[in-house]
Amino acid sequence: MTDTAIKGATDPFKITGNWADQSKQLKSKFSQLTDADLKFEAGQESELLSRVESRLCKNREEVKAIIRNVQPHNKANPEVCIFNFCGKEILCSVLESDEKLNLSGIDYGIYFATVDGKYFSKLIIR
Repeated sequence: MTDTAIKGATDPFKITGNWADQSKQLKSKFSQLTDADLKFEAGQESELLSRVESRLCKNREEVKAIIRNVQPHNKANPEVCIFNFCGKEILCSVLESDEKLNLSGIDYGIYFATVDGKYFSKLIIR
């Protein structure tokens, strides 16, 4: 893992896979979402996130997690994300086969980790 993934520097959020299928899944889970809310063009992830945030009354990190849950995942290379106690994403990285997550740049505290968008564990860093 590189130093760019440490302390708040995260990879930009990207939509992967078939968005038409993913948007149908999101509409079935969240009936208040409209086609206009879920309209997506490549490179316009921020606009999509803003519309969904507004419609669902959720913060950006919550919306990212919701969308990640419907995106296809490569089980061989899991995405691990670390969130602070307030729910802010601190670090998010797709790990290669034997790669370990470098937490050396994270301050002491209580954090939560997800693997492929699902709650995984509470971390205490000392």
